[in-house]
Amino acid sequence: MINNDPKFEVYEIPNSESISKVESKIQTRLDSISRIIINKERYQKKDSDYIDFPFIKPVNYLLERLVLLGIFWAEVTHTNNYFYTDSKCVGCDICEKVCLSQKIKLKNKKPVWQKNVKCYA
Repeated sequence: MINNDPKFEVYEIPNSESISKVESKIQTRLDSISRIIINKERYQKKDSDYIDFPFIKPVNYLLERLVLLGIFWAEVTHTNNYFYTDSKCVGCDICEKVCLSQKIKLKNKKPVWQKNVKCYA
């Protein structure tokens, strides 16, 4: 993301005035937190950046159903092989080591996906 790229970040060395402002804000916030804890108050900060788009929930619902349908279809047709090997495989066995479901086993220095083991991917 562009906001994580240091090339695009404008960084200014903080001066004593800006540091004092930050410290003041922090102290105010700490005082507020301290009061909430001491008084055993319930507190939940409102998310001010949240924007509720009315079309998001139906879109997410449809996407979830499509994913579930795809998984179901792969199970029915036995086409849920998300991973494969080709002639470039050198038999290093890394795939076998990192496979969480232990579906991949090396036979003759080539990975074989066991059909009787469910894949977590």
